[in-house]
Amino acid sequence: MAMDAAGNSVIVWRSYKQDGSFSGIYGQRYNAGGNPIGNEFQVNQTTYLSQKMPSVAMDAMGNFVVVWASYDNGTDEGIWARHYNANGQPTTGELPVNNITDGRQLNPKIAMNDNGDFVVGWERWNHPTQNWRATARQFNANGTPKGSEFDMTQLPHGHNPSVATNNSGDSVGAWMRSGDSDDLPLGYYIRTRRYNANGIPKENACQITQDMGGNTDRTSIAMDGSGNYIVTWKNYGDSTSHAQRFDSNGNYISEIILSYCDIDVAMDQNGLSTLVWNSGDLMAQQYDSLGNPLGILNLHPGGGNDMVVAMARDGSGRFIVAWEGGDADGLGVFATIVPESTTLSLLALGGLLIYRRRKY
Repeated sequence: MAMDAAGNSVIVWRSYKQDGSFSGIYGQRYNAGGNPIGNEFQVNQTTYLSQKMPSVAMDAMGNFVVVWASYDNGTDEGIWARHYNANGQPTTGELPVNNITDGRQLNPKIAMNDNGDFVVGWERWNHPTQNWRATARQFNANGTPKGSEFDMTQLPHGHNPSVATNNSGDSVGAWMRSGDSDDLPLGYYIRTRRYNANGIPKENACQITQDMGGNTDRTSIAMDGSGNYIVTWKNYGDSTSHAQRFDSNGNYISEIILSYCDIDVAMDQNGLSTLVWNSGDLMAQQYDSLGNPLGILNLHPGGGNDMVVAMARDGSGRFIVAWEGGDADGLGVFATIVPESTTLSLLALGGLLIYRRRKY
């Protein structure tokens, strides 16, 4: 999901059998009050086999881009994008994101700044080296690429990448690396790398965790206007979830640890952030630009089976959270909007552990 500066939002999802083939990508727009704008719409034009793994980002005016994975040659998947204006009308057809078509391309994530420039990250199977690479590519607001795709990983086996960008065009990527005996060090690590607006890396990839002892099924990342950012992930190894805060130079500031749960983060241009997670209830915690907690809110009491899908926020404090939960037909997508006028209760932090430690 994504939200513009006025609080209008769009949610995208994968739907089975609806487009006449295996699965397709669909979306729905909403106004700031959470009321639907028009009907749900189909994003993909190509319906061959399966379109999956959608992600969406929106600029300050409400223009948005949807990305997803789809078969590009009958055997391997590619990453595709489609641009829409603020009225929800497509301004392009399906645009290819990856320029290297050999191998599988999966798990795309997109981030967009207020001006509409965007960056897409995904994982790519590299046939010559026989491993996965966390890959990214930057685009102008009209959907034209700024350059070729680039490999963020440096080391092999980069999975589940996420990306963030600010109005200057600077971006940062985060992903999980799984090292083996052929590609040391052993273990599971979260790594990040920062880039300027031209896709040139600011430094080498940085390892921000010790060996996590197990896989992670998702990372998320959010950045403010000054380049400060927050990285979150869910760790199978010790059944914990994490959110680490960094300054604009990539220096570690602090960390939050939760009991094992789905977790996501959003951040506005001024550095205000919101963290959401499921700990039996669907919870949200607001933070100021220094990382101090402002309050906590229970968004869905008793939602123990909810899976947090995504969240987004505007510049005034309003945010929206979507999750997957049970409906009359099995599984459905639900969302709630918290307006900027809501004052979050200053409750106990519910077991959140906030501490500082060094970068690895």
